[in-house]
Amino acid sequence: MTDRSPARNDAEVFNHIAAEYDCNRPAYPDALVDHACRVACIGAGDRVLEIGCGTGQLTRSLLVRGVRVTALEPGDQLIAIAAEKLKDAGDVEFVNVRLEDMRLPRERYQAVFSASAIHCADPDLI
Repeated sequence: MTDRSPARNDAEVFNHIAAEYDCNRPAYPDALVDHACRVACIGAGDRVLEIGCGTGQLTRSLLVRGVRVTALEPGDQLIAIAAEKLKDAGDVEFVNVRLEDMRLPRERYQAVFSASAIHCADPDLI
């Protein structure tokens, strides 16, 4: 995927309007997050990777359930809002990077989430 792909351009647009995006982006339904956690067999204390956390809507839902989150987000404005909103919400590490550029640690994740951003990743990678 080139840097000028439509998905990459969409990701850049959201970063430029991060505050407006955050005000208008709805949270994910609790029942949906609960179901995803059950299917993934994860719960409090488990570590997950979130690809494209945006301003933290899904991140917050995972933290409320006691899940430890490594949240990737290439948009510096988006991740700044997420980090501020969730600074006391739980065990979260924000990493300002695209999935394609991330050097994942050797530790294991029990699950990987990408609520609304997987289309921004290079399809050859995933």
